Amino acid sequence: MNADFQRLLAKGREPAVFINFAALGVIGVSGALLNVVVGSIWGSSTLGVFNQVFAVYLLAGQLGVIGLQNAALQHGAANLTQLSDVACASLILCASIALPVAVLLWLGSGAIGYVLDSAPVRQGIALVAPGVLFFAINKVALALLNAAGRMVWYGLLQALRVVAILALVGAAAIFGIDGVMLPLAFVGAELVVLFILAGWFVRPSQISITAASAWFKRILLFGIKSAPATSFNEINYRVDTLVLGVFVGDRVVGVYSLASTLVEGLMQGLIVIRTLVASALVEALQEPARKTTAELIRWTRRASYLLFLVVAILALPVYWAFLDVTGLMTDFSDSILIFAILIAGPTLAAGYIPLGTILMFAGRPFEQSVLAAIILAANTALNFALTAPFGAIGAATATASANVFAAALLHLLIKRRLGLAF
Repeated sequence: MNADFQRLLAKGREPAVFINFAALGVIGVSGALLNVVVGSIWGSSTLGVFNQVFAVYLLAGQLGVIGLQNAALQHGAANLTQLSDVACASLILCASIALPVAVLLWLGSGAIGYVLDSAPVRQGIALVAPGVLFFAINKVALALLNAAGRMVWYGLLQALRVVAILALVGAAAIFGIDGVMLPLAFVGAELVVLFILAGWFVRPSQISITAASAWFKRILLFGIKSAPATSFNEINYRVDTLVLGVFVGDRVVGVYSLASTLVEGLMQGLIVIRTLVASALVEALQEPARKTTAELIRWTRRASYLLFLVVAILALPVYWAFLDVTGLMTDFSDSILIFAILIAGPTLAAGYIPLGTILMFAGRPFEQSVLAAIILAANTALNFALTAPFGAIGAATATASANVFAAALLHLLIKRRLGLAF
């Protein structure tokens, strides 16, 4: 391991590794508890509605942020001396775009509910629509923390969002709130995170609209170019839930979403690795020879495969026991096979999931978007082809297969387009 690679990987990461993996544990446990609480108290149908609304909410949030978090990370990490100007420009642009998206989501809630054939989903989308603005602002602000190397705060705030959702849902359970109101927990959690982030970024003495205006065009153009990649990636993670909602009822979606949410929680370990190496990867890709980049990729692949292999070996028996201990086996026993199929996908693709945004970091946002579009098209086609005849099992098979396809395609592009031998 050469000195440059050690310097890049270690820069600001020693305490961040512990904090981010601790945050991963909190997110995983809180996510599991959240689904258990909703499923056990309000039932599988409400859980299905809850996760469908969550999927639509995240997609709308991605449209609201329109790739500006990528621009904030890219330009912020590469221009640390002007980070306050980059932050000001990014946040102003984000708020200006996310507000109209939130309004449009509220106006379109009826149409979405009609497509998914669910009145509770329609009501839930209308409730979470204002949260799109807060979600988008938080997304950009967290990217700026990443760019500044504030990974301890990054991990803490990521965990806080999920804990806040759990706390608000728990309060709803205690006070006997109707399940249709649960999506408001998403809005409340974003407000909590936003309040803390405001302490970092709302500093009038460091705000200069004149200086920030020099960044508006660069940030907006980079964001627009990278937005399809980000949006497509988010849709890719949610397409199974949304397609399933078109073909089956809320109860089946609830059974499926319990398994898929827990698999997604386990994948957070790979997301932590991606976050920890993000700024180092941006810097390494600026080297003409890119020797450090190749070594960083090799390290990331090895660490990712090793981590998730251990996770996958333990996951199925733990999940089985989890359903039994929590009393959910009766209603959710069908999710065991779904869980087993779903976790096979990231197990085979683990080494490439943390590298999913490497083309964008290399200054190729358009190619990143094309890659994401191809992966989304394959995933969507597989889901429609397999979900209609096979239901939840078909959705799980399609999603796992799409993960493997994405890893193979990314491997090819890193070698062909970036010229990296690893």
